[in-house]
This record gives sequence, C-alpha cells and structure tokens, in this order.
Amino acid sequence: MSETLYMYQDLLSEIELIKHQMKYLNCEYKNIYNKSLISPPKGVGTTDYSKERVTGGLMQTPAYDALGAWTSLWRCTGS
Repeated sequence: MSETLYMYQDLLSEIELIKHQMKYLNCEYKNIYNKSLISPPKGVGTTDYSKERVTGGLMQTPAYDALGAWTSLWRCTGS
C-alpha cells in the first residue's frame, strides 16, 4: 500500500475514536446536567466591606480614656 493510503486509514481510525469520545462526553454532560436539576447550585455569596462592623459588642477604648481609668484605679488601690 502507498503511504497516502496508510495516512487515510489513520485518519479514519482517528475519526472513529473522536466519535466515541463525543458520545461519552455527551453522556457525561447529560448526567451532570440532570444532577444539577436535582440539586441546583446555590447563589454566590459576597461580603460587604463598605461599613465597619463590630462583632461581639467589644469596642476598642481610646488611649486617653484607658489612661484615665488606669490612673483612677491606681489611686484607689493606694499603691
């Protein structure tokens, strides 16, 4: 056989392999699609950083207030 005929046979076998791959990929796509209908994906959540939110109810005390509280405690203990 000539080299052209071998190349043609290779091409035909490659086409058959691609047909099989397409068949199985189509089945896989249908399975994934049907599963997504049973349990649809949930919405995408986002975080809003535009406002500062304090969690736990604790706020940082300014330094001058903390120093004043420390001074008054120091005087009460008599040290």
